[in-house]
Amino acid sequence: MWYRLIFLLLCSVYAGKLFSAAKQPDLFAGADSLCTAGKYNEAALACEKILFLNADPAVRGEALLHKGRCLKAAGNYTEAVRNLKRADTLPLPDSLQYFLRYESALCAYLSSNAAEAAFQLTQIRLMNDSSWRDSCLLLQALVDLEQENWAAAKQHVIRYAQFNHLVIDTTQLIGDEKELKLKSKTKARRLSIIVPGLGQVYAGKPIRGLTSFILVTGSLAYGAWTVLDGYYISGTATGLGLAARFYSGGVRYAGKLADEYNARKIEAYQEKIRARILKKQP
Repeated sequence: MWYRLIFLLLCSVYAGKLFSAAKQPDLFAGADSLCTAGKYNEAALACEKILFLNADPAVRGEALLHKGRCLKAAGNYTEAVRNLKRADTLPLPDSLQYFLRYESALCAYLSSNAAEAAFQLTQIRLMNDSSWRDSCLLLQALVDLEQENWAAAKQHVIRYAQFNHLVIDTTQLIGDEKELKLKSKTKARRLSIIVPGLGQVYAGKPIRGLTSFILVTGSLAYGAWTVLDGYYISGTATGLGLAARFYSGGVRYAGKLADEYNARKIEAYQEKIRARILKKQP
């Protein structure tokens, strides 16, 4: 999505500025040139070669970091996370661990793995340097939104605004989750138990609700007509059997439609807030 591409660009630029403060040996010049030229696979292979040929943990950690960024630039976010986590067993300085975990969190977020992103951000918060924690506030707020943790998202946006000396109205920025007006899955199922199809109507699908009602009542009508025509056993079995299947299926389907409705509303709400947050970048 466009907001993720924007976020990736912003965070890549920010992280790149931070990392430029550290000494980058000429060892990675070739891989970086390939990555800049858009030859991401070749760049990743060059980083893997450096990793294979060096026993120094710091060099190996930087090789994994460079490779992770190449994979991220190529859009292979899941593979980038797997690659970056290979550094977990290496004895590395805190500064390098920060960049590895930050990239892991970012790539995990971009691959819709909010749980992994939250874990990596938690590891960063446990580090001693508070500036590293503060630099992750924007990403943390977006991860909170992905996990539907609205209160935490607001708090991280407030801290982000303070850290960057911004004036932000969090109520206007984040909004109120009550405005979502989500549907109750239990209520949708209960309504369909009372009247076939009513739960689907409640979940925002009136045509499907009408179809469910017609299928149930039509099955009963067919059974009654068959019984009146003299086929007592087959008419009863067929009519009630079909009606029972359509009825129970309609009840389950009403709950599913309520879940789908809520998922759409939450995603739209999250996307709107992401766009607002990204516009507040200093």
